[in-house]
Order: sequence, then C-alpha cells, then structure tokens
Amino acid sequence: MKILTVEKVEIEFEKQEDKDRISNWCTYIRVQVKNHQKILLMIKTDEQPFTKVTVCKENVVDTLPGFAALLKNYDGFEVK
Repeated sequence: MKILTVEKVEIEFEKQEDKDRISNWCTYIRVQVKNHQKILLMIKTDEQPFTKVTVCKENVVDTLPGFAALLKNYDGFEVK
C-alpha cells in the first residue's frame, strides 16, 4: 500500500454512455500538493462504483450516514 500526504483530494465517478465505450464507469482520483495538481489514478469498470465514508474516533471506526459532511465544504479544484 502506498500512503500519500496531499493538500486536496477529489474523487470523480463518471458514467460512460458513448456507444463505443471501453467500460461503463471511470473513477478519477485527483490530488493537489502545493501548486501542483494531477490525476493520480483512473479506474475503469463495468460495475457501478460504490462508496463508503467512515469516521475514526479513538479506536472505533463508524460509517457516516451520507456525504453531507464531505460535500458541505467542497470547493473542488481544476487539474492543469
């Protein structure tokens, strides 16, 4: 496993609807460190992706009920 420390992370799930598509879904992981932004990883799959958002409190990990906590402060960033 590779562990990275970055300033911003953006995860995008993209539904592919073109007739000549290679896969049904693309997932993009974008990161920003200082002023450098890039797509770190792209994943292609025919299965619809799913997400799990958790919160770690001391030694207990709980699942959050939704994305409200993450999306509340989302400002995104553009990859150059």
